[in-house]
Amino acid sequence: MKMKTILTPVTCALLISFSAHAADADNYKNVINRTGAPQYMKDYDYDDHQRFNPFFDLGAWHGHLLPDGPNTMGGFPGVALLTEEYINFMA
Repeated sequence: MKMKTILTPVTCALLISFSAHAADADNYKNVINRTGAPQYMKDYDYDDHQRFNPFFDLGAWHGHLLPDGPNTMGGFPGVALLTEEYINFMA
């Protein structure tokens, strides 16, 4: 009997929360524009090399840029991610 009294409110709360999330998710369908061209991710210099060369440790899929001099030490430009053949920087 005690187990039934505990499970009934828990079951009701779960059912109500699932229906609330489903109704809310329909309002935000396709909000993020994911269209674009892969060429926008290419960040090459005049010699067709990557403009920035982040440090990737032991084959990791993410890396960090090292400072180019004393003036830029202490700053954090973001994480570099290897995505296919391009490098994307996350701010």
